[in-house]
Amino acid sequence: MAAPEPLAPHILIAEDYGLICMMLEQDLREAGFEVAGPFASCAAALKWLATQTPDAAILDIELSDGPCVEVAQRLKDRGVPFLILTGKPSGIADDEEAFSGAPRLEKPMSQHEVIETLRGLLPSSNPDQSEE
Repeated sequence: MAAPEPLAPHILIAEDYGLICMMLEQDLREAGFEVAGPFASCAAALKWLATQTPDAAILDIELSDGPCVEVAQRLKDRGVPFLILTGKPSGIADDEEAFSGAPRLEKPMSQHEVIETLRGLLPSSNPDQSEE
């Protein structure tokens, strides 16, 4: 009997730009991830986080209802790694403790950059490394 397939990592996307949302969602699904969202507002992401916890997240710093500091802090408090997407070379992420230590990608970013950065945040799930 074959071993059960490992569950795909669940990734929260908080991004308010429609085209980027569609591209991220498609790219992540094609790379084998499950997607939560995309959420265009902090309020929507926080509502989802009230009952769920992702394995990792992708956060745009500015969502439709303002900076996602509270979302980042909620993830950090739960030990959930996240990467930051930004269209600005500097800004709120430089001053907020909630964003400290998170990798940052500037828009426009490549699919490869996002997937590789995200994989680097997740614990290794290579079955060859966990032989009994």
